[in-house]
Amino acid sequence: MCASPSTGREAAAGGRSAWPASLAVLGICAALAALLFLGAWRSPTHRWAGGSGDPVLFLWFIRWGAHAWAHGSSPFVTHHMNFPAGVNLMWNTAVSLASLAVAPVTARWGATVAYNLLATAAVALSTWCAYLMISRYVTRRWAALAGALVYGFSPFMLAEGAGHLHLMLAFSPPLLFLVLDELLVRQRHRPEVTAAALGLLVAAQVLISEEVAASEVLVAVLALVVLAGLFPAQVAPRAGRALRALVGTAIVAGALLAWPLSVQFFGPQRVNTAQLQPVDTYVSDALGFVVPTSVQQLAPRSWRSAVSDRFTGNGSEWTAYLGVPLLAALATVAVRQWRRPLVKVVTILTVTVAVLSLGPHLHVRGHVTGVPLPWDAVQSVPLVREVLPNRLVLYVDLFAGLLFALFLDTVVAAGGRRARVGGALLASAVFVSLFPRLPYPSSTRPVPAFFTHQGRRLPAGSVALVAPFVVPPFEVDAMLWQVQTGMRYRMPGGYFIGPDRSGRPVFGPLPTTTAAVLTQIQRGGGPVEVSDGLRRTVLADLAHWRVTTVIVGPMPNADATVRFFERVLGRAPSEEGQVSWWPDVSRAS
Repeated sequence: MCASPSTGREAAAGGRSAWPASLAVLGICAALAALLFLGAWRSPTHRWAGGSGDPVLFLWFIRWGAHAWAHGSSPFVTHHMNFPAGVNLMWNTAVSLASLAVAPVTARWGATVAYNLLATAAVALSTWCAYLMISRYVTRRWAALAGALVYGFSPFMLAEGAGHLHLMLAFSPPLLFLVLDELLVRQRHRPEVTAAALGLLVAAQVLISEEVAASEVLVAVLALVVLAGLFPAQVAPRAGRALRALVGTAIVAGALLAWPLSVQFFGPQRVNTAQLQPVDTYVSDALGFVVPTSVQQLAPRSWRSAVSDRFTGNGSEWTAYLGVPLLAALATVAVRQWRRPLVKVVTILTVTVAVLSLGPHLHVRGHVTGVPLPWDAVQSVPLVREVLPNRLVLYVDLFAGLLFALFLDTVVAAGGRRARVGGALLASAVFVSLFPRLPYPSSTRPVPAFFTHQGRRLPAGSVALVAPFVVPPFEVDAMLWQVQTGMRYRMPGGYFIGPDRSGRPVFGPLPTTTAAVLTQIQRGGGPVEVSDGLRRTVLADLAHWRVTTVIVGPMPNADATVRFFERVLGRAPSEEGQVSWWPDVSRAS
């Protein structure tokens, strides 16, 4: 992403961006983010912002990050899930850098508080960084803040906030916009300085979300193509200096990422790059840009059930909504300011990225038509194919925020009384149409007392088989219970991305008889007849996993699960802290 050749107004606006005012804006952003997640902050040690599925995965990653740093373990490989094979966290959304940043909070107050802090900081910092970006191009700070709110509190952020922390931590795209503007257009600093800044930014983003890093590369290339196509005479003399800076960027980023990338591509439990998610599912619906979803206060239930609830994918990926008022504002500034290079470049990028977000085929109200779209031509390109098309809307929102700020700054504030009144009404309609549905969801899951007391006294590093067995993405209680013990023990199951026997990516561990039986019971399959052959197979699985403790917590069909293990292990369990447990499975005969 980049801007166009700079103008005097843009340079002046950037020069007037005083840090005291910017820090005040940061405070406003933080306060608004805290209010958004107020439901979680009312009980921050027990409730977290968002849903009850994927957030548990991030709670686990956050706790693992603190555990790894405290014990000198690799933050990129863990054996606390999928024991003994382990998990290569570089193939997962482990937010390693963010986990490190909040490790002291995690150690002191727990992973739930750290998660809430990261979710709040994600919205606040994303909004603030968008403000810093937009402030370079507008003369009025209030207009820059208004545009930043369109990005930081966008439907994308509200929807992905249900469980995708790695996508909410979206402060990098606005900063990348600024750095690439310096690299490709302004070139006021030495190439070495720009290379260092860009290299640090790239490395940080890879260690937060490789998918966002990949999409940044895609959008940056598009921006370069648009810039070169529109302004070849201005771009050509800047190319040599930009190329030197890009080489320096590769050196800096490569040095910082040498360890994690070597683990990813040469370490244990690596997977090939075959696509994990289904094709032509997680895309923007054509109606999604104008029809609100459940995250907007404006959306009546009748609209949602008739239109948006029919979109493919799921609610956390219905991110395209801009609304008719915002689209009208964007069209107005594009028409009125088209001669301005910045507006021309950003408008073309907005439309291009929005079209790419539609995926390989046009979707209309959830119906997959046979109409091919540009994404069909690029979805097989390495790196690009790891990006879900609908998540490109992040950049549409960023560009829309910039254009909206330009609308307020140049069309409304700089116009006559009529323009100011009309623009104010349209701007009010924009914020009404985008206003989030409150209260924002927060969730909790019960934790048996065993895991906050007896579980913390299990031998450090021992292996426990915990039921309910983890079945991604929603049956994840065992992972939350493990977090509550401070990662005291390891376990064979888990919610993660790992390789199947051919190296292709799959969710969860390789199938075993024991896992299949436990899943069957907990999903209502009824009691299982334990034959001698099944008992031997289960005991062999326990031996392979080196299980020393079996724990059955509160779950559907818990009694049937307990009876199953009584027959396998040959004895009754101990009952403590709301669980049934067998502390020494080596006694099984």
